[in-house]
Amino acid sequence: MIHERQRLLRSGGRTALVALALLVILSCTEILQPFYDEEEQDYRSTQGALELTHLANYFQTATALSAQVTQLRMTETALAAAPPIQPPQALAPQIEAPVPAPQQAPQVAASSPPIITRVDFPSSIPSNGTKFTGWVSFKDPDGDVNLIRIHVLRSVSSIPDYEHDPNHMLQGTPTDGQFGFQFWCGSKQEITSQVTLFDLAGNSSNTMEFTVECY
Repeated sequence: MIHERQRLLRSGGRTALVALALLVILSCTEILQPFYDEEEQDYRSTQGALELTHLANYFQTATALSAQVTQLRMTETALAAAPPIQPPQALAPQIEAPVPAPQQAPQVAASSPPIITRVDFPSSIPSNGTKFTGWVSFKDPDGDVNLIRIHVLRSVSSIPDYEHDPNHMLQGTPTDGQFGFQFWCGSKQEITSQVTLFDLAGNSSNTMEFTVECY
């Protein structure tokens, strides 16, 4: 009997302990419940903000893509309305006429005047009209002397100039030789004359004088 009571007391004590533990757990749950609710509310608020951010990003991306699609459609419409591009036409080969080379003026060789080096004629001749021959020594690099002129400087009577082509009385060469000429007197007097040579270019030589006594 005593043992039975002891067993019952032990059983009752255990039951009381279990009941007490349950009461403690319930009390802790009631105390912690507001904290759990607050954390859940914060979690839901955070999730909602994240969802709103994702949604805003989605709308921004969708708006940008829509603008790009609109721009592409406008470009396609403009290209469709533009006239077709014609292929370039082949250009005919251009042939340029050669530029003629500038013509140079023909070089004209410089002409040198003849030079009289000496006149030989007798110092006196009779005044009876007999013709005497004199000689004009000369040099001419061009060899184109074509005229001799004898001009009377001083005389008693009037004597005209005497000129002719001297080549028919040439001794030597046209560049270095002697031209012959004839001179005479018709009255007694002293005559001083000068001789000049001319070439084809119109150049004149130096002049040289000689004097003859007609007796």
